[in-house]
Amino acid sequence: MNHPDTPPGPHPLFNADAGQYPLPDDPREIAAVLQATQRCYDAHPYFMARYGARGLAFTNSDGGWLVGLSNTAQSHVHEQVAWLSDLLAARGMPSWLMELHLLLLHQALRERLPGEGQRFAKLRRAATRLRQQRCARMAQADFDAIAAYFEAQAGPELANAGRLIVAAVCDERGGRDQAVPSLLKWLADPGRFTARWCAAVDVAVAQARATPVAAPLRAGPARPGRWR
Repeated sequence: MNHPDTPPGPHPLFNADAGQYPLPDDPREIAAVLQATQRCYDAHPYFMARYGARGLAFTNSDGGWLVGLSNTAQSHVHEQVAWLSDLLAARGMPSWLMELHLLLLHQALRERLPGEGQRFAKLRRAATRLRQQRCARMAQADFDAIAAYFEAQAGPELANAGRLIVAAVCDERGGRDQAVPSLLKWLADPGRFTARWCAAVDVAVAQARATPVAAPLRAGPARPGRWR
């Protein structure tokens, strides 16, 4: 049953290409999802530059799905977030972006539904877990330093691109073998970027791969989840 304040017409988060699964019908939750998506896209122009309107539709529907996860046990939230992170990393979206999306979603939900803090804290915990895994694969100081060096060498052509590169290497260290190739297929395309940019990408990947691993991690088994 729809929330009484839900506007008529197609659901704002519905994405036919993502399949059928429950979406929030509380207009406050819908607004929070849309706000979190907008904040992600504002901070990371890579999303729209590479994936366009189709990617935007998936980000919105994924946000709705993540809100639904907050109604389940924390262990299930972790399992499903890990599954979606694996899927997206193989498609050019490092799990660091999921980490940030979860934090933005948690913030937007808390702003609109302050009485639901305990439920939405599950999303923040999932983001914290992703961050802990990333920092075990590479120290945050190294992550930041390599990203900053890349941006100094490559220029400000695409904000936060350096962090995407380093985050993909972190995913690679976690057993996501396609994380780096799937990102560089677009981000280091010489038909799209300058020779200076592509050379800086190569340097950043090499630097990231050469940093010490804080704590060796093994990739977990494949996780079930919704198909997209």
